Order: sequence, then C-alpha cells, then structure tokens
Amino acid sequence: MKNKLYIGFTVIIAAVLLVVLMRPSSTKDTEMLDELKGSAEQRRSFVRVRTIELAKAPLIMNISTTGTARAERIVDIMPQSSGFVEKISVKENSYVRRGDILFTIDNEQYDLNYQSAKDNLLKAKIEYGMRRDQRTDLSQASGREELDRSITELKKKMAAGSISRDQFEDMKLDLEIEYLFSKNGSNEVLKSSTGLTQAMISYRRAALDLENTVVRSRTGGYVSDINISVGQYVGSGTRCLTIVDHSDVIMDIPVLESEISQLSPGRKVQVIFEAMKDTVFTGRIEAVSPVIDRTTGTGTAMVRIPNRGLLIKSGMSGNVNIEGRIYEDRVLVPNEAVLTRDNRRLVFTAEDGKAKWVYVTTGLSNYYFTEIILDPNGGLKLGDRIIVTNNYTLSHDADIIVEDT
Repeated sequence: MKNKLYIGFTVIIAAVLLVVLMRPSSTKDTEMLDELKGSAEQRRSFVRVRTIELAKAPLIMNISTTGTARAERIVDIMPQSSGFVEKISVKENSYVRRGDILFTIDNEQYDLNYQSAKDNLLKAKIEYGMRRDQRTDLSQASGREELDRSITELKKKMAAGSISRDQFEDMKLDLEIEYLFSKNGSNEVLKSSTGLTQAMISYRRAALDLENTVVRSRTGGYVSDINISVGQYVGSGTRCLTIVDHSDVIMDIPVLESEISQLSPGRKVQVIFEAMKDTVFTGRIEAVSPVIDRTTGTGTAMVRIPNRGLLIKSGMSGNVNIEGRIYEDRVLVPNEAVLTRDNRRLVFTAEDGKAKWVYVTTGLSNYYFTEIILDPNGGLKLGDRIIVTNNYTLSHDADIIVEDT
C-alpha cells in the first residue's frame, strides 16, 4: 500500500515539473509561439490564385492554314542601252536606295551619237530661223490655247455622253488640221518642214540613250542574283541583277471556300515560320481574292507582314492563324479556367477568401477562350471573379489568397 502511494506521489511531482519546464518564460514567448503556429497553418492550407472579371468580349474564331512568304517587291534590272559592262558598283546582298548606281555601260558610241544629234539640231534651228525670217504670213499670236480649250470642251461632251469616242476623235482631228493650216498653226508646219521637230526628237533620244548607260536602281532594297561581269556584253532588256525589297513580306494564303467569306481586309494574322518556331509575326489581310479555284476549292487572301529585323526570307513557309468569324458580346473565360469533373464543366469563383465550385454550360471556343452560357436562374453572373491559376487541385470552399496585380 505504501509502495503504491509512493509511486503515485512520484508521478504527480514529475508531471508538475514537466509543466513548469515547458511553460514559456514570458508573455512575449507565448505570442511568438502562437504567431509561428498560425503562419505554419496558413502556409499549409491557403492556395494562392489569380482571377479575372467575368465580362463580355468578342469571340474571334481563327482559321488555320499555311503559306509561303515572298518579298513585297522584286525588281529585275534590265538596261535600256546595249554595250560592254564597264563597272559594277554593287555586291551581292548589298543595300541600295532608289537612284543609286548599279553598273555602267561603255558610253563611247552613245556619246558620239549624242554629239551628232546635237549638231543636227543646231543645223535645223538655223534653217528654221532663216526660213522664218523669209515668211511674212506667220502670226506672232498663238492659237494653241484656243485649240486646247476646244479639245477640252469636246472631252466634257464625251464624258457627259453627248458624243461618242469615235465622234470625239474625228472632231479633234478636224480642229488640229484647221489649226495647222491657219496662221496660228503655220509656225508648227514650218518647224516640221525644216526638220527642226525631228532633230529635236533625235537629240532627246540620243541624250536618253547616253543617260541610260548609267544603270540606276528604281527602288530601294537588297541586290540579288548578279549575273554580269566587267567586260561582258549585255543587250537591251537583258536581266542583269535583281533588287529585292523585303521590308514587308507578302503571303498568298489559300483559304477554303467555306471560310473565305468570313475574311475581310484589315483582319489580324499571326504567322509562325518553320525556321523560327519561337517567334510570332503579326500582319494584316490586305486583299481577298474574289475568285475560287475550282481545282482546289480554295480562294486566296493576300497578307502583308512587317519584316522586323529582316528575318523573313523569300520562300520561307509558315503556319498561319487568321481572324475569321467574329461573335460580338460573348461571355468569355480563358480556357485554363474551365475544368471537367464527373463529365461536367465547371469553374471556380473567388468569394470572401474561398473558392466556390460552379457548374457551367459552355458554348463556342477558340485557341484562347471559351464562351460561357449564363443561366438566368442562377449560377455565374457578370462581374464574378473567375480563378484562372492553381485551380486544378482546388475543392469547394478551399481557402485561397487572391494575388491579382
């Protein structure tokens, strides 16, 4: 009996000592312990999420296809004068501006032709001057303005439908003949009969041929496909090199005839090229062909894409997404907000720090968004906060922390 009392007394004393040793030494220690316990509990049970406001927006249905890029302008350079290439001023892939010299052709023969034409023009001027001084029937007054006014009136009548084009041409010819054989027109007759008019034409042609021995670029761009060398003879109209302007690129996109009616100029287009799969290029539809190819059952949409950094090269192929049919005023949520559980679609809303599980009926969807059909009898409503992150493991009434920025 004494042994039992001794053992019980010993247990009581040990329990008292344990309580004393485990007790916080101060009120401050007690508060710190409670704070640490609360923080640990918070980290264990709260899920951090982001939300969006449920609202209406246009739903754009994309059309997916493929296409090949080409430079906006590809200009073949062909000289208008023939001869031996004297100097090439550009290199392959060098950039040129409009008017820059590309190459020159030996101009010795053209210069001689120019000097000869210049001399013939001088002789014709002398002949004209001498013959003019001998004429007494030349009027100093010019009737050219009157002729031009008469022709202008005829053009107005033709535009109004009062006379036909054939009638206009006949009446215009009569006016010109009458002018030439009048005193006012005799001066022009004299220019022609003395050879002055033809001499002026020959002089201008020779000057132009000489000028064309210096071949200049007609557009800005990069030099490509140089197929001439110094000393080589090139004929007029021979393709010597190409200027490629690909500051913008064009893609002619084939679109099914069932979808092409949904397109219009100005629609946004996104392209990912096979050679640059991590880069998305954005462009716009510039034109839609009115013709359907009966062999392929497709029409063509011409797309213009700004070629930033000149990364896109002619001939590159890419996958194209085009803005197709647009459905206005649809209630939309990001696709990642919609979950399927027990074969039913649902979303989570954020309400007073809790995640609320709401079943929904969905409508149309594209690559980014899904349409929500609102139930007039309850459920979601415009303005609700829809959880779009960390929602896969949520349960109804789960504690959440909203981290919207």
